[in-house]
Order: sequence, then structure tokens, then C-alpha cells
Amino acid sequence: MKKAGIRSIISKKYRPYSSNQRVKERENLLEQDFSTNSINEKWVSDITYIHTVKDGWCYLASVLDLHSKKGYWLFLFADDDNGSGDSSFSKRV
Repeated sequence: MKKAGIRSIISKKYRPYSSNQRVKERENLLEQDFSTNSINEKWVSDITYIHTVKDGWCYLASVLDLHSKKGYWLFLFADDDNGSGDSSFSKRV
């Protein structure tokens, strides 16, 4: 590898840390009741983290209507240097 000029790509490993801030408890509005009678009655969302070589950590968020079981919005955020999260992609499905 040395003769060919090839070397491995070493990336910084993620190390979780504990925070001194207290976690805010939120009211459970659905209380595990996901049944609906009409469209637009209950909406849920989720976020997941995706590690990419080019942009580092990216965040994919989606919004779903529980009645039609259809996703309506997708958001893809790439974390920039100051941590504000640049919205680079948004699409209505």
C-alpha cells in the first residue's frame, strides 16, 4: 500500500457524552391511541441520523398522517460547522 500511495480513511469516532441539562418531560397526547376517524386528525413525525462520507452526519425527518398512513413531508438536514443544521432538501410526497 505504501508503494502504491494508498492509505485508509480514518474518521473521528462518535463518543456520547452526558449533559447536565435536565430533560423536559412532555405531555403524551396520543397515549398509544393511533386510531383515527378522519384525515388530518393525528400526525406523527420521526427523525433518523445518517452518516455520510461527504457531509458527515445528516438528519432525515418525516411527517406521517395516521389516518391515510401516507408520508407527506421529508426533510434532509446536513449539519454545518456551527451546528445550526442547514436544510438542504425538503420535499412534499
